[in-house]
Amino acid sequence: MYRRAISSSILMDVSELRIEYMRWSGSATERQVVNRLFETPSSYCHWESYHAGLMRTVGDGGSRKGQLLTMRRLRFQLIHRQALFEFLRESTATDKQRKALFSVLHGTQDYARAVVAEHGRFLQSNSSLYCADHLAGSILRDSRFGSGLEH
Repeated sequence: MYRRAISSSILMDVSELRIEYMRWSGSATERQVVNRLFETPSSYCHWESYHAGLMRTVGDGGSRKGQLLTMRRLRFQLIHRQALFEFLRESTATDKQRKALFSVLHGTQDYARAVVAEHGRFLQSNSSLYCADHLAGSILRDSRFGSGLEH
């Protein structure tokens, strides 16, 4: 178990290894999400930049305990960030209702562009959440976050 703070570069290196592992050996759902990042170089670069910013936040957490608390907050934010697409996937909302929802959330932006943008956020959030869960469990040894959500 690490007692000292872990640098953001190590967190990022482990995340990139985890993404690569999931790309080939993850569950069917993980492979589907992660492989979307690799469809174009720009989509992977966007995720990499986004995730590096998240890892800098955790890396700047000071002590190991501070990093652990920051990682818990980050994971909770990522769960919320992907919630819209999860809701749409599971809902029976009509096309008209979906358009109304996107209008409320994205204003006058074109519906198709708003859906594509939201889907991109979903892919980034899910991929970062996969990495954050791995980092929290394997590197930071956080067993309380997941069990707390289950309860």
